[in-house]
Amino acid sequence: VAQNVDLSTVQIYMPMQNGMGNAVNPVYQQPFTVNTNYYSLFVIANETYSQPYVLLDLDRALTIAYGTNEAIHNRLASFSDEAIKEIKSYPAVFAGENYRYCQPDEPNPGPQYARYGFITDVKVQDNGKVRVYFQLMPMCSIPQDLLNAMIRELDIHGNYKINELDKTHWSIKNINLIEEMKLKGISLFAPTL
Repeated sequence: VAQNVDLSTVQIYMPMQNGMGNAVNPVYQQPFTVNTNYYSLFVIANETYSQPYVLLDLDRALTIAYGTNEAIHNRLASFSDEAIKEIKSYPAVFAGENYRYCQPDEPNPGPQYARYGFITDVKVQDNGKVRVYFQLMPMCSIPQDLLNAMIRELDIHGNYKINELDKTHWSIKNINLIEEMKLKGISLFAPTL
């Protein structure tokens, strides 16, 4: 459910991860405001996003070398309480590394899809990793071929053949993902049929 839409924020109610209720009485979390000026991009090799969190090496999280611009890195890569609060307000794309370049002896696994959702928490661990908790929005799949074709629109570094979707990392982009996807016919708040 989306309410109070303005140019850069939207207030949404997300279904609870545990205890979804039923079709007549669904259970929702408290509403929160989404800042649509930015989005998080997660690319993790062989990740199915079936757990409520992912683990990443800190040297691949919000770094300039892996696609986050310097101003965003300087503001958010400290993972302070204020930074985490801001990060949690951004929508996120959760993708696996591109598998379009399979080894010749591997069968083509078919089309690849990224998922859409939100970060619910971030915990920096003592072992040099960051644990990112998330919730996926049901029925909001994004064809990864479309992401590869939209590298300019989505500020994905590289080109159509080799880009950020080919390496494990987490970056934040100063792009309105929801509007860019809407221009391509994909509605992230109201899934496209």
